[in-house]
Amino acid sequence: MFLEIPDLPTPRVVYLRLLPPCLSADGHKPGSTEAWYTLYAQPADRPGAVRPRPAEPPQNVLTPEEQAAGWRLLFDGTTPRGWLGYGRTTFPAGWQVVDGCLTRVGPGGDIMTEAEFDDFELELEWRICAGGNSGIFYRVDPQRGAA
Repeated sequence: MFLEIPDLPTPRVVYLRLLPPCLSADGHKPGSTEAWYTLYAQPADRPGAVRPRPAEPPQNVLTPEEQAAGWRLLFDGTTPRGWLGYGRTTFPAGWQVVDGCLTRVGPGGDIMTEAEFDDFELELEWRICAGGNSGIFYRVDPQRGAA
């Protein structure tokens, strides 16, 4: 990481904090996302350079093997297309796509796929915050939740 702050007076204590997602150019997470640095003098022999953020690895992508086996994505990573509120005919406003994830941002109830499936294998990445209370239901009856 390089940080350039022109004309920063010395001595100074600089606090650095990386906001998620934090990945190195080769996709590794850092050991820490915070650092305190005491700047006594600016290093004239090693000026920093600003580099663009590395490209994010693609999410919600099927491998060629998964495609050949007939797998399909339930979520495209950008829109709620293919999803509805449980017992509803629309997608709830309390859910949004945030950073490539279906995210509950307000009251919205449960969500379900529009499509129905018979025999299936489900593979997913599921993120939940500490103390969260959520789960994954499958083989739901959409009529049961209708108001």
